[in-house]
Amino acid sequence: MIQYKKIQKFLPPSYEEELFNTLSNAYFPWYWNESVTYTEEQENVFQFIHSFVMENQITSEKVFPLIAPMVHFFEKAIDTKIKSINRLKANLTTRCVLSEADIKSLYHTDIEESNYVSFIYYVNDSDGDTIVGNESCSPEKNSLIWFKSNILHAGMFPKINKRRIIISGVLEI
Repeated sequence: MIQYKKIQKFLPPSYEEELFNTLSNAYFPWYWNESVTYTEEQENVFQFIHSFVMENQITSEKVFPLIAPMVHFFEKAIDTKIKSINRLKANLTTRCVLSEADIKSLYHTDIEESNYVSFIYYVNDSDGDTIVGNESCSPEKNSLIWFKSNILHAGMFPKINKRRIIISGVLEI
């Protein structure tokens, strides 16, 4: 059974490039995050984040207007009305070789309720697959995957590329 759906060439080229240029710019404000998931302490795993929306509240007044159209593109692509944005953020992970214990700690669900979907938009080409259920998806620039938020998933860290940049969302439908 397929656990996720993938959309290639998700955004128009000009918008895709604007997002890439903004999030990969040396002056973009990334913030240290001690952990990758909210569910357990992770000793050797960290990431940089930029939160746009957290629990239906805009947390980045300056950057949210750039990101907001993505939700409308997503709504149109899946032909479903979005009721609310629970979470919308960007993650930047850097090259790292993880132990088996570290990899196991990456697996999580976003929300247990069945009326939420999660998406992951790949800002850049990278290694560091996303695992959804028991399926693997390689990061490809301007592609998006989406799945029910209560499915176990994990984002692997790049081992070859310097960085993996994604935008993730948790949306009520």
